[in-house]
Amino acid sequence: MTVINKLTLASVLTFGFLLSMLGFFVILAALVTGVIGLALGIVLIVLINIVVFFISPIIMDLSLRFLYNAHEMKLDEFVKTYGAPAEVIMRIKEEKKYVNVKNVYVIDDNTPAAFTYGSLPSEARLALSRGLIDMLSKDELEIVLAHEMGHIANLDFMIMTLAQTFVQIFYMIYTSMLKSAMRPRGNSRERKDGSAVFLLLIAVLAYAFYLISRYVVLYLSRVREYYADEFAVRFTKKPKALAMSLIKIAYGLGIAPSEQWAKFKGVEALCIAAPAPFAVKPSNDPDEFVKYTDFDFKSPWATLVELDSTHPLIGRRVKRIYELGMEMGLIKSLPADLKNAEEERVKPDYLRLGLYLLSMPIFVLSVYVVSFAIGLVGVLIFGAPGISLSLALLIGAVGLSIVASGLLGIMRYLDSRQYTLENLLMDETASPVSGKFVEIEGKAIGRGEAGYVFSTDLYVNTKENVFLLVKTGFAIPVLNFIVGIIRIFGMDQLLGQNVKIKGWFFRGNGYWIDGDHIEFSGGTKWDNYMKLGSILGGILYILIGGLVMLFALFSPFLIFML
Repeated sequence: MTVINKLTLASVLTFGFLLSMLGFFVILAALVTGVIGLALGIVLIVLINIVVFFISPIIMDLSLRFLYNAHEMKLDEFVKTYGAPAEVIMRIKEEKKYVNVKNVYVIDDNTPAAFTYGSLPSEARLALSRGLIDMLSKDELEIVLAHEMGHIANLDFMIMTLAQTFVQIFYMIYTSMLKSAMRPRGNSRERKDGSAVFLLLIAVLAYAFYLISRYVVLYLSRVREYYADEFAVRFTKKPKALAMSLIKIAYGLGIAPSEQWAKFKGVEALCIAAPAPFAVKPSNDPDEFVKYTDFDFKSPWATLVELDSTHPLIGRRVKRIYELGMEMGLIKSLPADLKNAEEERVKPDYLRLGLYLLSMPIFVLSVYVVSFAIGLVGVLIFGAPGISLSLALLIGAVGLSIVASGLLGIMRYLDSRQYTLENLLMDETASPVSGKFVEIEGKAIGRGEAGYVFSTDLYVNTKENVFLLVKTGFAIPVLNFIVGIIRIFGMDQLLGQNVKIKGWFFRGNGYWIDGDHIEFSGGTKWDNYMKLGSILGGILYILIGGLVMLFALFSPFLIFML
């Protein structure tokens, strides 16, 4: 089966699954509560989503202009300005008559970003940052634009909106059943016959299906990304250019520093006295960099990270692109690093992995399903009081999940050994929950979120010529908001300055650094107290989770008393 057939099958099966779940719950809920109220709720959700579907592009237009430092260009102007790479848009328009790009927004920021949005494919918009344009070669920029056009041609705006509607309907069924259970209609006789308990059990199962549908929609989003990759490769016939663009954007490797990044007003160019012993050389050949994708295949964290992401892991996308190129006769064979990527798995850190699983919604989802079965059996045997064990299990699971999150918070910054960026880039034992201490030097060239005026995170070009995200948020949420507002006003003056950063390296779908201490060449210093804040937050979570679990222990007695 070819790549495109597999993707088509995945999309069809995903929607089939969502439709079957929805049909089951509509019938079940209608039998219990009556059709009119439920039908009205579903109709309202659909109507609201239709309205949002058509007005959200207008809201995004305004956001880009006023919040993201973007300037609008007509498509003809964009093509004229950026030449051959941009002409791919016109070629796709010519082939796909139903596709049109209404406007192009160029975000004035050096952080790479590109996305499309809109409602109908004839009214689509394209947004990309100046940093993306500068860092990619002509072939790479062309195929990135083709990828974004693939989202438009594949009707992803409509497909993902429809999928999200399913999720909202499941949640509406859950809340409807829960309210009916808490305020049952009729007299006390109806309450004693177990109808309220049955409604509560349906609500529990509906919430479980709501959580399932969230993961199904995330899976569908990942499939649509593969579709867009497929579209771009088939149209341009440049698979290696797409692979290299992903490596540059996600991993910040192989990029030739642009003169633009050195030309910040009032700030001199990056000048570090001692050159790094390790430096990533600029290149447009992805074969040289696939070795940095080992984490995506060998780490036990990789699958969990991808499960909760809208995008596939970069390494897996790169491998699929290579396989597609081989299928089309454009690539002879896989690089050795990709061939052997899955041969040796990294031994997991069972403690952190277990806590992470307990903190995930999928754990609570599993307990929901089990508790539904227990509650149903309990009701059949003991009547209404039989649900007490089911509810106690649910409450206890929520408490345990909160405690697990707290323990992860305490353990997040415990590793204070000194690592080098060179080793961390290829570290298969890195994780998204346990940082590794590192010190880096470089230049702050952009905001963490391209152009966003309220972003205080940094995009840094290190002295090793690695481009990466440095998160600078204050560890304590309330203080994070206050300090963030204060820092926003000085961001324009800080961009372009040399920086020294002490923080912790993390890896998930890409990698980043949680910056604990940041020192700018202009004299500004940021201290984020991440370790202290994470420990205090973790203790608070453990206390809250412990109280919830204690309540779960006594909840059966409370239910019997009621």
